[in-house]
Amino acid sequence: MVNTLQAAASQLPIISLENIGFNDIIQKDINGKTIKQDDNEALAQAIISLYKDKRQCRKLGQAAEKIYRENFMLDNMLNNINALLNK
Repeated sequence: MVNTLQAAASQLPIISLENIGFNDIIQKDINGKTIKQDDNEALAQAIISLYKDKRQCRKLGQAAEKIYRENFMLDNMLNNINALLNK
């Protein structure tokens, strides 16, 4: 999880397996790519497509950083918890 958040904070697109707990971070084709477990061909294709399409790579990376900034930076997390507690 830490490596995924570090990648997002660095504006890198994320490639992850589907349904392993990253659903709060990765939105398919919005800020990263998700693949089915044990699908090596899909993993290779995801890497190749991001390598070939620099604009898409940059777009996904920027969206990943935005999700990180809005949801996983300590100040924002504390503000969200505080807002919940004060309801």
